Amino acid sequence: MATPLETIYSWFQTGDFPTEMQFQQTFASFRHKDEAITAGEIEGLAEMFNGTASLSVVISHIEDPAAHIDYLATANADNITGDNLYSWQVALGITDIATVDSDVDEGNVYTKEQVDGFVEFLQLQDNANFELIDNIILRLESNDLDLDELQEIVDYIKDNREQIELIQGLPVGDVNDSDVQLTYDFTGFSSATNQRRFNMDVAIHVQNKLDSTEKGAPLGVAPLDSNSQIDPGHLPSLNVQIMTYLKEQFVEDEITVTAGMISTYVVNASLTEDVDEALERSVFYNGVFVPKSMCTLSGPHIEIDLSALLIEPNAGDFLVIKYYKLS
Repeated sequence: MATPLETIYSWFQTGDFPTEMQFQQTFASFRHKDEAITAGEIEGLAEMFNGTASLSVVISHIEDPAAHIDYLATANADNITGDNLYSWQVALGITDIATVDSDVDEGNVYTKEQVDGFVEFLQLQDNANFELIDNIILRLESNDLDLDELQEIVDYIKDNREQIELIQGLPVGDVNDSDVQLTYDFTGFSSATNQRRFNMDVAIHVQNKLDSTEKGAPLGVAPLDSNSQIDPGHLPSLNVQIMTYLKEQFVEDEITVTAGMISTYVVNASLTEDVDEALERSVFYNGVFVPKSMCTLSGPHIEIDLSALLIEPNAGDFLVIKYYKLS
């Protein structure tokens, strides 16, 4: 049993001579540092531990992924919701590099659906352009396979300037327009193989048009002889008269497509004049050239099938038709 401190103090006052027994009782009243203090000897320790969790409970809590799911982010961030996502972005210094349109905000990038729509539109335009290029190639096609470069074509035009000027009805030297050979089959004039024959056939066609409608003055060309020939002296002025007539007959209709004109890929439109089918014409749908094979004429009406161009018509589309009216 420990000796009270007051007693020990009284043994060691000035002038006292502590005895051996007093020294032993003094040291016996204190714990030596080599002596372990058991938990039972610590006052109140047991009561303190009664309010704490056991080791197994603590370990189980540590290993439970849902223990703090309402307060701490999980390793895979599956518990970060819209309520606190922005706070995490700010804390981590993450900003939205690309955003799409929403109900309240305008984004700075297109959605996949919008991009797919653009790609589809461009593919349709490419298909239409390929068709247009094919038509241009057919029109420029030459039997001379050596003319495969632009400079060669220019050189060819320079070398054959006389022939080109004859086609324009301008006599050059001693060359006669009967020497100018046609390289294109004109609808309704398949019998013409040279410029002179073609001029005469066109003159007859125009004269018949004027005579049948009783409109305008006759061209005043010389009557045909027994060989169905026209005096060559009349041909230069005849060309001018023909071009004047064709210019007067030229029509350009600009039509805005309505829903009632559309049937799937087909558009039916009414023209301002009857079309002279023997002469050339051009059709453009939203600026895309439409080949003649896709168009069907019936008087002042035209039916355009756009399926081959993969163009799906819509109300508000723009249709331009250039043609020569039927006198």
